[in-house]
Amino acid sequence: MKLQLSALLAASTLAAAQPANWSKFLKNNHNTEVNSLATNATGFNSTATNSSGWGNWTVSNSTQDAHKDIFKVIITGGDFKLDNSSHLEYEYCYNQTNALNLTQLYEVAEIVNTTISDDRYKAVVIVSGGDSMESLGFLNSILIDSEKPVVISQSDAYGIAVANKTASKGTLVVTNDDYVYPGVFSPYSTRYSSFGGVPVAACGDDLSVNYFFESYETKFLSGNSTIRKNFTDFTNYNATKDLDTLPVVPIIAESELSATVLESLAASVDAIVVVATEDDRDTIKTVDDYSNVGVPVVFAKSINTYPFLSDAAVPTGTCSAGYLSPTKAQLLLSIALINGVTNVEDIVTLFP
Repeated sequence: MKLQLSALLAASTLAAAQPANWSKFLKNNHNTEVNSLATNATGFNSTATNSSGWGNWTVSNSTQDAHKDIFKVIITGGDFKLDNSSHLEYEYCYNQTNALNLTQLYEVAEIVNTTISDDRYKAVVIVSGGDSMESLGFLNSILIDSEKPVVISQSDAYGIAVANKTASKGTLVVTNDDYVYPGVFSPYSTRYSSFGGVPVAACGDDLSVNYFFESYETKFLSGNSTIRKNFTDFTNYNATKDLDTLPVVPIIAESELSATVLESLAASVDAIVVVATEDDRDTIKTVDDYSNVGVPVVFAKSINTYPFLSDAAVPTGTCSAGYLSPTKAQLLLSIALINGVTNVEDIVTLFP
């Protein structure tokens, strides 16, 4: 049987050199409108590397040093149009349609954290391909403990609009159907549709942002939550730099499990996410007891089944991901392992 590991665990490939012609590069690689770039070229500064030395590119207006309330727009994919405004700064990281891997997600989080720690910046907008929306929303919600807006969108126009109308709501995700979600409850990964999210606002065709609630705080990441109180190291966006290898956390369907497969997996991975594929928990009797597997095993609900998976419904020696999707469960396990949390009893407390 062939097992597919998530794209989160793929190797990171980063651009090392600046294109000779920035305007031509954007047109060829992003299908992006750059109408104002040619006529306003003198108003932009291009730098060969950012502070992290990744070979990324920053395009900013030369008058920004005199301004505050700047919005940083981080490009990882999606659609964007360069705007020669004094309050906008663009930083190009990737041109990617597939899901960002774990290394790339942490690199983006480092840029976000550095930016929001600077008083000149009011908000961060991350423009992303559809397959990375869920991962960017969830990971930044955990790593970035700030009330400054961090908005993930496939379009910079809607991302900037939401960031501009959001005073202190932390990480948000704007989907293509124009709903706004907390990063923790971002819809499941899909390029075309949204599933399982909990929206907090709706955008109008005039780029208005209409919130459903006066205020909200997700219990999962509130100030009194287990993660914020007991696992404060999870906000360390540099944690991966101290590791020789990143944790391997595959996602596998419950129907594909057997004792043999489980034994083979446990010998080569750091944790396992199992997708519970059946509503009736008695219909699959693959493995009844996971107590001796040797690595943490988390069962997560599939997209098309029940909205919450309880601990009572999963086998002995495992825990449930509650309302978290398989991708979110994989990310949470990865963050925990990166920060040295390997004890199963501690990992159980992380999940809702």
